[in-house]
Amino acid sequence: MDLQLKEKVIITGGAKGIGVAIVRSCAGEGAVPVIVGRDTEAGRHLQKELQRGGTACGLITLDLSTPESCLQAVEQVLQTFGCLDTQSTTQAVTTRSDSNMAAPVTTCHPCTAIWCTTTAWPIMLCRT
Repeated sequence: MDLQLKEKVIITGGAKGIGVAIVRSCAGEGAVPVIVGRDTEAGRHLQKELQRGGTACGLITLDLSTPESCLQAVEQVLQTFGCLDTQSTTQAVTTRSDSNMAAPVTTCHPCTAIWCTTTAWPIMLCRT
């Protein structure tokens, strides 16, 4: 399938869950995925996997629980890659706990996807 993503910089939550499948699919289409997540180890594992396959891939370890952190993620993408072409809103919005965490994650906010979209949208509009 050709989604016309070749060399497009895509910011996405993707260190775990459905985001991993989205990151892999985007990479398979020739995009440059930038993984944003709280879990550094999971993010690095996925980043290394993609890089071994020849895909450029960014990683930002960040908790996207505030509008300011969303802006920080976008700014880091712009500093590293010089542009932002699109965004996937797979950022976590749930509270969860697993065996790798000392305490449940409680900092996610249901508005995270909205904050990230409103932060990234003006930048992406300038690219069209």
